[in-house]
Order: sequence, then structure tokens, then C-alpha cells
Amino acid sequence: MGDTRHLVHVCVCDNGAELLLEVSDQSRNPPRPTVAPSHAESGRGLFLVRAAASEFGARPRDPVGKTVWATVPRCAALI
Repeated sequence: MGDTRHLVHVCVCDNGAELLLEVSDQSRNPPRPTVAPSHAESGRGLFLVRAAASEFGARPRDPVGKTVWATVPRCAALI
């Protein structure tokens, strides 16, 4: 999702029905879906977000970078 050599900020908010997940980094490059080879150790993040999220997107972050966000329905705890 970004250059991991720089600061990354993660935020999780729970409204009881769904979780809002946000990840911000200093890269201005928008996330792009890729097809990762089966032996690759990275490149599947956006694929996983798309599979789990109700909605997702990205927005510019002030003063620099971007925030990628997703909403995920809450599941009942398995006990």
C-alpha cells in the first residue's frame, strides 16, 4: 500500500454495526489492484480488502500522502 520506510497511521473505529478501517501513509500514489504471482510475498492487500469490505476507497491526506479506508460489517463473536 505504500512505502513502509515512512510513517504509517492506522485507525479503527467501531460504530456497533461495522468497523471503519483507515490506513494512511506518506505516498501520494493511489492503491492499484495487481495480480500477484503465486510465489509472491506481497501484492494481495487490495484484493483482500475488496473481498472483506462493504465499501472502500482512498482520499488525499493533508498535508501529504493518502488515506485508504474500508468499512467491514461486524460479526458476532465466536465463542
